Amino acid sequence: MISTEVTVLTVVYVVTMLVAFIGNTLLIYIVWKKPDVRSLTSAMFVNMAAADLLVTLVVMPYSVAHLHTGGEWLIVKGLAGEITCRAVFFVGMLSITASILCLTSMALDRCVAVVYPLRRLQWFRKPKFLVPLIWILSSALMSICLVITDFNPETAMCEYNFRILPGDVP
Repeated sequence: MISTEVTVLTVVYVVTMLVAFIGNTLLIYIVWKKPDVRSLTSAMFVNMAAADLLVTLVVMPYSVAHLHTGGEWLIVKGLAGEITCRAVFFVGMLSITASILCLTSMALDRCVAVVYPLRRLQWFRKPKFLVPLIWILSSALMSICLVITDFNPETAMCEYNFRILPGDVP
């Protein structure tokens, strides 16, 4: 029997996923279709929308499943369980990091514009350079998640394992 708490949380997750999917997709579509609204700021918003879509499509469904399995890592066991465990945690951390770096770059751009109005960082204002840099940096920073995340087949749980060096004691 599913508890009331699990039912309420599931409904909240599903509504949040629908709103996030529609809102982020709409933002990306508008910026793509309207060339006159393209700027560094809109590129950063599209970047954050893409990161949010990753969370909506990859992380949140696993969170809902987690509610219904009592913490077990779905029905996926073995190598597939290991891969999905690592991938979902990596994508979650990657999207958070990418969003934070987007906000940081927007704040840095505004700070430079206010403090040094005549000295604009031209390389920094190019989304074709900045967007890939944000995703590459986010991937590099969060690649540790691929190493420290482990699937425990005995408990069917996805766990963090900080004993990554050969000499580490359990």
